[in-house]
Amino acid sequence: MPSFLHQGILSLLATHDTLLVELARHFEPRAARSLASGELARGSSELPNPAFPESVLHADLLVALPETLALAVEVQTSEDPLKRYSWLSYAAGARRRFECPGWTLVCIPDPDLRHKYRQMFEDEPRASPWFIEPCMLEPITTVERAVQDVSRATLTTLFHVRGSSGPACARGTLEALRRVDHPDRAVYRELVLTSMTEEQRAALPADIFEVDPDAPLGNLERTGFYFTTGHREGKNEGQRTELQRMILRTLELRGLTVDEASRARIEGCEEVETLRSYFERAVVVEGLDALFQP
Repeated sequence: MPSFLHQGILSLLATHDTLLVELARHFEPRAARSLASGELARGSSELPNPAFPESVLHADLLVALPETLALAVEVQTSEDPLKRYSWLSYAAGARRRFECPGWTLVCIPDPDLRHKYRQMFEDEPRASPWFIEPCMLEPITTVERAVQDVSRATLTTLFHVRGSSGPACARGTLEALRRVDHPDRAVYRELVLTSMTEEQRAALPADIFEVDPDAPLGNLERTGFYFTTGHREGKNEGQRTELQRMILRTLELRGLTVDEASRARIEGCEEVETLRSYFERAVVVEGLDALFQP
């Protein structure tokens, strides 16, 4: 199961894939020139496996400038020794699918992890994928610059956060995300915070974390996963609590003594439908044993 960091970065890149081609120009100068005059081809991340035609490869993302360059994009947030072979297969698959030059572009913000993967190909540079490096992303350290492109600012922060310009990048990006109404700003904010050390987070201005609990929710927030899930769970919790109260009160009014074990069973029940059946029986049963009969 991919981590939040992996999926968050992948989502950022998938919605800003022209940035990938811009980064690829550091390895293939024709990429930037072709992007200015052509459109990117996007589609399924499935790739043919030239070594085993009956099987299919799955890269994280696939973008291409037809007849110029195809990129199999990989986001890596953990160690996997099999990448020594699969990344080369992705490159071959991208070339085969689009019938043009192609290679694997790897996004690893963690400097230590990136170093380990670079060492993996140290003795055979021809087989190495293209690694995105911090020097390819100019630090964005001011709010004014970050608000112009919060996606780029977020990715830049991830690559620089552990360096000398990291704190300034993080502050500028987090403040920009407070000001800009971007559909992915909650994800971007968590990406930045997840990548920071405890000391770096402690040094941030307190107001960056401030949230007005009484601020009205917009449609995006009210229809989002956390709100709808919380609303549904809160509704169920309210129903459970009220049914438990009604069952115990009904039994009390009917003169039936509720022992501790029965009370614990009623109060510990989390199924609304089961509690409803208990309540229906509480009105008519002559003893607690009958209350819990299936």
